Amino acid sequence: MPVPNLLAAALLSAIIAAAEAPAPRPDAPTQPPANPSEEGPSPGALFTAAPPSPGDLERYDAAIHAAAAAADSLTGPLDGGWRLTGRHGQVLYRFEITDRGLGPPTLEGAWRDLQRHTHGSHCGYLSIIVHQRHTLRLGFQEPEATGAVTVTLRPSRAGWRGELRRSRRTTPVTLTRG
Repeated sequence: MPVPNLLAAALLSAIIAAAEAPAPRPDAPTQPPANPSEEGPSPGALFTAAPPSPGDLERYDAAIHAAAAAADSLTGPLDGGWRLTGRHGQVLYRFEITDRGLGPPTLEGAWRDLQRHTHGSHCGYLSIIVHQRHTLRLGFQEPEATGAVTVTLRPSRAGWRGELRRSRRTTPVTLTRG
């Protein structure tokens, strides 16, 4: 069985376990019986049911955590939100990257310029996302700019460090989660 099918099976089994785990009883009363002559629980019994046991809640929480971990295992290391900060800590851009993590790298992303506070289009899709072993390169075109904006980064303790090139100017930058 190929690896993607194993991961999908793990995610599916975690979701099924979460669905089968006992959940806290809802506060809303059940629907009345279709036949009024059928006896159901008394109205008082609907609100006096014992709360779920601590063991039931622990199993339910464990199943939810397992489902989340299985979903996370299907993503790559770049998946999520990122901030690009300049030399003095000002946030320049916000990136959202989707990294599917399976098979050949499938990276997609979007950017938003956080320095511009005027009307206009200050966001768009990343046209270049190249992640090699020790390099990450991002590229996009700003609507008002004459040239492309490129970001070239290398891994560091703080996340990724490198440079931003925009309109013939180079700025040292750091890319961190967030």
